Amino acid sequence: MMDTGSDLTWFPCAQKLPVYQLLHLPQQHRRSQIFYSQLVLIFRTPRLLEPQMRYGLPENSLPRLQTRFEKLYPEMLLLTGPRRRKDSVQKTKGISYTPFVKNPEVPGKGAFLTYYYVGLSRITVGGRRVKIPYRYLRPDKNGSGGTIVDSGTTFTHMAPEVFELVAGEFEKLMKGYKRAEEVEALTRLRPCYNVSGIETPMFPSVTFHFKGGAEMALPEENYMAPAGWKVLCLTIRGDNLPVISSGPSIILGSFQMQNYHVEYDLQNERFGFKQQQCN
Repeated sequence: MMDTGSDLTWFPCAQKLPVYQLLHLPQQHRRSQIFYSQLVLIFRTPRLLEPQMRYGLPENSLPRLQTRFEKLYPEMLLLTGPRRRKDSVQKTKGISYTPFVKNPEVPGKGAFLTYYYVGLSRITVGGRRVKIPYRYLRPDKNGSGGTIVDSGTTFTHMAPEVFELVAGEFEKLMKGYKRAEEVEALTRLRPCYNVSGIETPMFPSVTFHFKGGAEMALPEENYMAPAGWKVLCLTIRGDNLPVISSGPSIILGSFQMQNYHVEYDLQNERFGFKQQQCN
């Protein structure tokens, strides 16, 4: 599983061993599929190394760890530092890019340094701009506000204040469709609509507009999902999650990025995407 909302990467290696002992793991256990341990491998920034050292990784072990990893998994590549290339500024064909936003540095909130913040400038529903206050679109000095991209979150989550504005605009454009309130209560998704008797239901478009001009115009299947017999629901959540209440206002989830080629270009500090079939 790829989870860009986590700063650690783990792989199966051995059972119930401190990390430093894994560097001296017996040969017969190195490729066994029944021995598992959680081993820290990749750090997004040097400042994240300190808390990860608590798992038992000595300060001078990264070079040895990389050598050992390459012997155990020759078909894989472990990067323990910046990877530079001559064509680092080259863009992948067809991809729209938006720069990453500087992570807020807040004492006691180290998780904010892990997230990939992007500059979401506005959201349009049915071509209409949703009037979201600026304080929700950019992180402040305390880490509140802003937008992150998290492949480990299924549906996009928004702070309640933001969600109500987006859902409200959506509902305005869906007058004439019957709400499925019983399904909303069960799924905690809303709005949901009963489309029985409607041969081709039509829903307002949803587009995310980013700094630099990149636009993610979601296909209908990326924001409307079946939730019962002839019922379709908007797959954006407005829950008051702990991270939402004290951190980013919007978390862009993996459901909204289905059939998108997504690129995290850390060398050039930018997030890229383009729509394509990924099956």
